[in-house]
Amino acid sequence: MYRITDITKDGKTRTDGRYPLRIGSLVEIVDMCVGWRLNLAYLKDANGNEKSGFLSTSQVVKIDNTPSSDVITVTTLNSVYTLTKA
Repeated sequence: MYRITDITKDGKTRTDGRYPLRIGSLVEIVDMCVGWRLNLAYLKDANGNEKSGFLSTSQVVKIDNTPSSDVITVTTLNSVYTLTKA
């Protein structure tokens, strides 16, 4: 399980569209591979309420996942997603 702790573009937290509603959500990683989309299954929203559905991003171009860290940073064509192990 991971929490979406930030979604950025050009180094700034995204405040457009549905991005603010995604930040803080608890998710499971369904698929995460460079060249494909990042697919996340929602478990709970930022307030701890049950949430269902999936988030499918634009194409993944880079994944920073240090084995000793609880943080994964996924760079897509449009945004940078920061996921923290929950």
